Amino acid sequence: MKLYKYGNPNADIVLIQPVDDHDLEGIENEVSVIAESCGRDFFLIACQVEDWNKDLSPWKAPAVFGKEDFGDGAEETLRKILALCSDEGKTYYIGGYSLAGLFALWAAFRTDRFSGAAVASPSVWFPGFLDYMKEQKIQADSVYLSLGDKEEKTRNPVMATVGERIREVHEVLKERGIRCVLQWNEGNHFKEPDIRTAKAFAWLMENRKKTLRVVAAIIRDGDRIFATQRGYGAFKDGWEFPGGKIEEGETPQEALRREIREELDSEITVGDLLLTVEYDYPEFHLSMDCFWSELAKGSKMKLLEHEAAKWLSIEELDSLNWLPADIKVVKAIKKTFSLKNDIVTIVE
Repeated sequence: MKLYKYGNPNADIVLIQPVDDHDLEGIENEVSVIAESCGRDFFLIACQVEDWNKDLSPWKAPAVFGKEDFGDGAEETLRKILALCSDEGKTYYIGGYSLAGLFALWAAFRTDRFSGAAVASPSVWFPGFLDYMKEQKIQADSVYLSLGDKEEKTRNPVMATVGERIREVHEVLKERGIRCVLQWNEGNHFKEPDIRTAKAFAWLMENRKKTLRVVAAIIRDGDRIFATQRGYGAFKDGWEFPGGKIEEGETPQEALRREIREELDSEITVGDLLLTVEYDYPEFHLSMDCFWSELAKGSKMKLLEHEAAKWLSIEELDSLNWLPADIKVVKAIKKTFSLKNDIVTIVE
């Protein structure tokens, strides 16, 4: 798989798109249209596949045009793509055109790595795909669907079902509460694929949920980590790392010190950033900066908002029912810490 990269590699939004030679001819225009349409910073990785019909097909199926059958290489292609999506602090969207659009939609069922799928003129006529959708659970929050208004007028009897199928796909997604849209474009399947794909990615970024920026303290004492149990709201009784919202005009570190005073009546020393968690809750997108912290000398903690708290060893971290976003923090702690002789060493 050959990769072509566009945009800002440091952006927190990453677009993944399987492509072929034809797609690459219009990819720079696609990138320009995305940038003009949404005004958000992004990084696009175009993944050129070697065998279009094999590498993007979720299972084997007979040819519906020409003589080339469809293979079952999608799992291997997805494995390679997921290796590009390892940064927990970034938001990933997958998308594509035609069979790559079908692959993107299928991938949204196979993994929770992608926040949304940009599905432009997809091959939803693919045998068995609609039944697969009805039987499986989609793991992305948003899906953009589009089709040319002349695509279902083809003489090919299988491909002519694409209009009926995409309407059914749209209904299935709506019934499941997925944020989605079905956009009808002018023309047949071959008209402006670059612009259609750009519109799909731009819609996903424009309709990204309201972002809530918060901070969390990973307070440590030797080889122990401090955890708190939420005592209010929709996530009552869930365990989390203490912290809260960043107010206007505050730095993350200032916000964290203030929140710890309000929640624990304590002073802390804020250290290095461990990670920034990007997580989609049903009603909002959470962006959480997580800092190593220690209690200031002589400071003691008093629970003012939480209903319980615990000091945990690294081995005990998995014993609690963590809030979804905080699970990512736990994984990062376990990944980056090595315990030796009761001294915590950060592994680079």
